[in-house]
This record gives sequence, C-alpha cells and structure tokens, in this order.
Amino acid sequence: MDAGINELREGDHKNLVIFRLDKETYALPVNAIVQIMPMLTITPIPQVHKAVEGIINVRGAAIPVIKMRRYLGLSEVPLSLHTPIILIQTDGWRMGLIVDEVIDVLALPSEQIRTITDIMPKSLGDVPILQGFVHMSDGTILVLDINQLFLPGQVRALSQAIAALSSGPQGAERAAAKPSVGDGDGDGRPVPELEEQALPLEASDKTLVRETV
Repeated sequence: MDAGINELREGDHKNLVIFRLDKETYALPVNAIVQIMPMLTITPIPQVHKAVEGIINVRGAAIPVIKMRRYLGLSEVPLSLHTPIILIQTDGWRMGLIVDEVIDVLALPSEQIRTITDIMPKSLGDVPILQGFVHMSDGTILVLDINQLFLPGQVRALSQAIAALSSGPQGAERAAAKPSVGDGDGDGRPVPELEEQALPLEASDKTLVRETV
C-alpha cells in the first residue's frame, strides 16, 4: 500500500470535500483546499494548456483556473454565477478547479475508503491519481490525489479506474485500449508547472464537516 493511501487512512476519519463532474462524484482531502468560491471574472491567457480557462484575481494574487470538464475530456457546459471554483494548494502552488457542483463536506470513517487494488489485481488497479473510493448508498465517490492529477498519463488512468469500478476487470481492459483525451494540451504536452502565488492559506471551517457512519 503506497504512502498516499496510508496518509489518506490515518486516524479514524478523513475529511473530504465532495464535488460532481458530469455523472461522476469525486472528493479531495480538506487539507488540500484553501477555499470554495463562486464564479469570478476570468481573464483568458494565450498559449497555455487548453484546459486552463484563464486567471482570477484573489486578494491581489493571480490564480490560474482549470476547467475540469475540459481537462478530463468531458462535454462542455456553460459557466454561471453559481459555478463553483475550488481553490487548492499543493507542492507550493495554488490553482482553482472549476467543477459542476460542490455537494458536501464529509468526515468518512477510514475503513470505508478502499483502493482499486482491493478489488482487482495490481496490474489493472495501479492508479496513483485515485487515492481511494467510497461506496455510498447513492453511488461511488472517487477520492483523488491532487499531487497526481496534473501529471502526464493520469487522466487516462482515471478513466480506466472508473471503467473498472463500473464493469470489473474487463471494463478496465476496454478503457486501456481507448486513447486519452485529457492528457497534455493536444500536442502531447502535459500541463505546464505553475508558480506559487502569495495567497494566505485559510483554515478549514470545521463546522462544515458532516460525519458519516
């Protein structure tokens, strides 16, 4: 079991922000999130990865924002004033993630969080981008590793994992044969490294966290 999973499962509970993209439900650890904000004015910037919608101004800091539907190769939907932006910080840089909907903030028992390799051979289930998954009464939540999300090849790995969860090992094999749509900028290049922005990290609002059993 890798260090990311060990970190995810430490303690009795893991606090997660739950959000939706298209028909899938995802989660990110609360400690990777600075804040969740409504849509702001986005200034386009030229000659960057196609998924970069532009930059926003947050307390005087220019923050790049990624349209996650575009990055993952999903169909486009119009942005609205209520479209949320999840502001994250990892490895010394900050960026905004445009998602369809932020659903909840949950404290999940550690034993609820499983890995792909819990249900299939490692040769089919080695997906660094996916820290784990949680079966809930209304569907499955995919817990993402934000440090892996923008590395080359990880979008394809995520699509394989989703296929595996829905169809078993045969689904993963079918997904492996499909070309990746979200990795790189159309010319095979990964998302460029982004510089750190001087935005203070705010403490998570503990009152938002809802425990599940």
